[in-house]
Amino acid sequence: MASKRRTTRLTGALLRRYYPDRPTDFEHFAEKVREHLAGARRVLDVGAGAGIIDALDWRAPGRRVIGIDLDPRVRSNPNLDSGLLADARAIPFPDNTFDSAVSVNVFEHIPDPAAALREVSRVLVPGGLFCIKTPNRDHYVGRIARITPDSFHKWYNSLRGRNPEDTFPTTYRFNRFPDIRRVAEEAGFEVLDLDAFEGVPEYLLLSAVLFLPGLAYERWANARPGRAKWRANMEVILHKPPPP
Repeated sequence: MASKRRTTRLTGALLRRYYPDRPTDFEHFAEKVREHLAGARRVLDVGAGAGIIDALDWRAPGRRVIGIDLDPRVRSNPNLDSGLLADARAIPFPDNTFDSAVSVNVFEHIPDPAAALREVSRVLVPGGLFCIKTPNRDHYVGRIARITPDSFHKWYNSLRGRNPEDTFPTTYRFNRFPDIRRVAEEAGFEVLDLDAFEGVPEYLLLSAVLFLPGLAYERWANARPGRAKWRANMEVILHKPPPP
């Protein structure tokens, strides 16, 4: 199912005026990922979850998508050919099993991202790609999330229409540009692409008083390429190099 935005009457009007055709962060990332998945026959979805976002369906003719997650709902995820209850730091597949891997809004929750990256690298074929979307800890949403308790996150997200069971504790140990490069290279990956996307200020749609400053921030963050490090959603493409 697709998630539905909750807005006020005024923020709904502002959304239609200023963002009539702006994709969500999930849609923006999915478009990029599908280009990289061209030709992939076996894809691993790391932290696939319950499958509540329609845009995150990586299936295609001739392709098999396997998902892993610690959430038991992964077994009934409608976007997967098969879902397994498993930890990203102990993936239950042999070496060189998958052509590509994808992970969406998962690495901010992993206390040891290097261990997870090493495991993904192990199950990828040489030359395989790992496409990651994760929040930027230096964005205002990330900064607020790091100084507020999980109970606040669950409460606020419930106002936005998200079930409490879909809000998880965060660690933010892979969520700055320098951290991503350092941890990825330590795990044996090459950073093929590292960018960030600032779209609709989704977390501020419940109040026009908050939404208008968020709109101004979005315009500022997107005004120059050098401001990518302040944008909300980090988009990472990692490459597993072939053996020398």
